[in-house]
Amino acid sequence: MFDYKFVSIRTRGVFQLDFEDDYKKIIQENAYEGWRFLQVVPVKYSSNGVPKEVEVVLERPSGWEESANEQITV
Repeated sequence: MFDYKFVSIRTRGVFQLDFEDDYKKIIQENAYEGWRFLQVVPVKYSSNGVPKEVEVVLERPSGWEESANEQITV
């Protein structure tokens, strides 16, 4: 089993897609908590089809925190 986390990021730009938040920083910060990057999914579009919001999808095994604590105490 896996747990999933969804982080919304708004976009800007008409011809070149740019993210309002640094997606690399979001992925790196969540990696310290056991989350692994899975994919980016566009969830909202403008009238001309440009993504206006995306979600960064992260996953980690269920019970990750318990197994990490067990490894530390062994």
